[in-house]
Amino acid sequence: MRSPLVLGVCIALLLTCSLAADTRFTGAVSDLWSNPDNWNNGLPDADDKVQIEGGALCVLDYDAGVIKHTALEGGNTTHLRLVDGAQVSVRDWSIIGYAGAPEEPHLLEVLGGVYNANARMFIGFLGSGMLVVDYAGVVNLNAQQFAVGENTGGKGIVELRGGSLNLLSNSGLPLRFRAGANSTASMDFSGGVMTQAYTDARAAYVNDHIADGTITA
Repeated sequence: MRSPLVLGVCIALLLTCSLAADTRFTGAVSDLWSNPDNWNNGLPDADDKVQIEGGALCVLDYDAGVIKHTALEGGNTTHLRLVDGAQVSVRDWSIIGYAGAPEEPHLLEVLGGVYNANARMFIGFLGSGMLVVDYAGVVNLNAQQFAVGENTGGKGIVELRGGSLNLLSNSGLPLRFRAGANSTASMDFSGGVMTQAYTDARAAYVNDHIADGTITA
C-alpha cells in the first residue's frame, strides 16, 4: 500500500506538470513583450512555448531570459521583432512559420540585440516563414540545424541585410534547405554575414546552393 507521503509527492508532481502551458502573446495593452499584460499567462519563462499568432506584432526590447520554444503561426501574418537591447535564449526549437498559410510569411526580424537558438531553428516548417537580420542584429544557432523550408509544403525565406547569422553548431551540416516534400527555400545576402566553422562538406553544400540559385547576393 502506498504511503500518504508518496501519494502526496505524486499529486504535487502532476500538478506542477499541468501548470506548464503555452504562453500566447495577445497584445492587449501594447506591442511590447516586456509588459506581462500582453500575455495570456504573464511573461514567458524557461518552461513555456511562446506563441505569436493572429496577426500580432511583438517587439522585444529587453533581456527576456530563457524560454523553451518559439512558434510564429496561424492564418494571419505575425511578427516578432528584436531591437537594440533585446536578448532571448530559446532552449529547444524555434519555428518561424509553424503552421498556417498567410499571404505574407510569418516574420522574425532581428534588427538589434541577440537571438540565441540553443537547438534547432526552422524557417518555414509547415507554413511560410521569413527571417530578416539587419543593422546590429545577431542570430546564433548554438546546436543542431538551421533549416529553411523544412517540412511538407514549408516555405522558408532568409534575408541577411546586415548583422550576422552565426552557425555555431557542431552538426556536420548545420545549414539545411528544402528537407520536406514540395518545400521551398531561399537565402539572400544584401549585407551582413553568415559564419560557420570550415569543413569541406560545409563549403561544398553552400557552393552547391549558390550554383542552384538558392543562395543569392
